[in-house]
Amino acid sequence: MEVEDVLQNAQAVTQVKSQKPKMRRVRKQIHQSDDDLTSAYQISTPVLVQQAQNSIDIITQQRLEKFANLVQLKQLTSANTQNDTNAQSQLLKGLKQRQLSSKQLMQKQQKQEEVDCITIIQKVFRML
Repeated sequence: MEVEDVLQNAQAVTQVKSQKPKMRRVRKQIHQSDDDLTSAYQISTPVLVQQAQNSIDIITQQRLEKFANLVQLKQLTSANTQNDTNAQSQLLKGLKQRQLSSKQLMQKQQKQEEVDCITIIQKVFRML
């Protein structure tokens, strides 16, 4: 059995030696792949970071524009509310003025009618 073991060991050593060049090529390919990946990472990382920053800038700009639009809308709404309040106030003043004018006109007419009645009564008494 020892001879067979020696033969098997010799065959195994021969096989391993014949595989060494393949292993070297595989190791070289692995190192080359590692180098390629490292290089790709080093190249792509700044690009990805820049793209992410651009996306963040765009989103930030959009949010700022939305906020500015909301502020402007609030100002316009506030201004419209103030204008509506002022307009209502002016309308109320105008209505009160008209009511006063109508009252004064009615009082004037009533006084004129009273004066006319008194004048007619005086004329009737004079005739008698």
